[in-house]
Amino acid sequence: MKQFGFGGTDLDRCLQKFAAAHFSVHNHFNKERQLYSRFNFKLNRAAALSEWRQLLSV
Repeated sequence: MKQFGFGGTDLDRCLQKFAAAHFSVHNHFNKERQLYSRFNFKLNRAAALSEWRQLLSV
């Protein structure tokens, strides 16, 4: 993989863009988001990102 000067890889950059777009759309259509605490949202977000990284590392 090609390395960037800031220390990230193409995959890291791609994952970051995907996560930003995905959560932007998800939050727009998720009308129940106010029912979740910020703590639970952060836990779910971290778990989802971890799962994506595991899936893409295979």
